[in-house]
Amino acid sequence: MGIGVKSVKFTVRKQDLSLFNAFRWKGDFYFLTDIAEIKRMYYEVTAARIEPKICTVTRITVTKNERKNPVKRKEILLTFPGCLVEKYMGYAQQKPQAVSEIQYVLVTPKAVALKLADLVEIEGVTYNVQIAHTLDQYKNEYEILVQKDV
Repeated sequence: MGIGVKSVKFTVRKQDLSLFNAFRWKGDFYFLTDIAEIKRMYYEVTAARIEPKICTVTRITVTKNERKNPVKRKEILLTFPGCLVEKYMGYAQQKPQAVSEIQYVLVTPKAVALKLADLVEIEGVTYNVQIAHTLDQYKNEYEILVQKDV
């Protein structure tokens, strides 16, 4: 799940439950990360506390105008709920300026398929999709990055 996510264990009665599910408890959301049978009637469910964010994906497409000149156009593709988990924060002093680099892992529903270099806006900040991890059968995870001059 990434760095900085609080883990919680729940004990629940046996029911139809899988890692496709999530819990909502006391107003917070929890991704299920493990389900273990304890005793005959209960599961011990390990979950990661998360806070869904509204994410908007845009892509830059290049078309040609009437004079055959390339024109870049930013188009919104989709909006979806996603969860950010911390991956890495860095700082590099470069001459004559400094650069702040923030990387997160964006966890999305399996149906959300992003491409490398897609732009994802979350709470007014635009991130660039760097790496896609799509082998998990329950969700996709994307490493996203934003760099700022300091």
